[in-house]
Amino acid sequence: MRVLDVVPPLSVAMLEKWALREIVRFIARVLETALTLFTLSVVLACVLCTGRVHAAAAGRCEVLFATAASEARESTADLLPLLRMKPEYRGEDRGLYTDPATHVRWNVQYFSSVERAQHEIFSRSGKFYDVNGRELNSAFDAEAFSFEDALLVIDKDFRMYVLSGEERGRLHHSSLVAGGDVLFAGTIAFMDGRVRHMSDSSGHYKPEPWRTRRVVRLMRDRGADLSQMRLSGHVATEYGGSVSLTAAQVQKFILANP
Repeated sequence: MRVLDVVPPLSVAMLEKWALREIVRFIARVLETALTLFTLSVVLACVLCTGRVHAAAAGRCEVLFATAASEARESTADLLPLLRMKPEYRGEDRGLYTDPATHVRWNVQYFSSVERAQHEIFSRSGKFYDVNGRELNSAFDAEAFSFEDALLVIDKDFRMYVLSGEERGRLHHSSLVAGGDVLFAGTIAFMDGRVRHMSDSSGHYKPEPWRTRRVVRLMRDRGADLSQMRLSGHVATEYGGSVSLTAAQVQKFILANP
């Protein structure tokens, strides 16, 4: 005898409802479990992804900081210890320095930052230009058969300034930087924007020969065309055994050797 044969019709209907209800509950539990697992997997994926993002960001930050640090080191390596103005010239802008040759007190003009900016020069594609974008050209002395040099000062940030003509007691290298520290001070001459002559002549700062050599190499490394440049002063005596070096000698003794 089958069970259904002794179960009243109402009981069968109730059994069918119970079975259906249990099936629905089972499906609900399965769906709930599946949803929970899906949610956990999404959360885990987000955590892992976030970790990767942070790691990648950290990696990028490390690269950026490493690059910045490297660039800072290179920049620092490029630059040189600063030169101070010789102490005897202190107060020259206030009449506190007396010229030993003429016994006249100096009243040297010190430029403001605005005045200094008008004398800055810029290098582009090997040539030098003034603040108005004109190629630099020095006057040529036909009798001496040479270009007339301008005062050159390079500040701590390797900005270059020129001043045409020194005026004893009033305009000197110190004028361009208001007596401040410099990387280099000397003289320079140009033709068609290219450097034709340079020297390390400066009574106020007296750059050492090794410094001049380093500055010349830095100018070359920063794109200046020095193929036609003569060099004179202490650096020429130190490295070439002469008061002046030709363009070919500059290439050989100053730029070619390590």
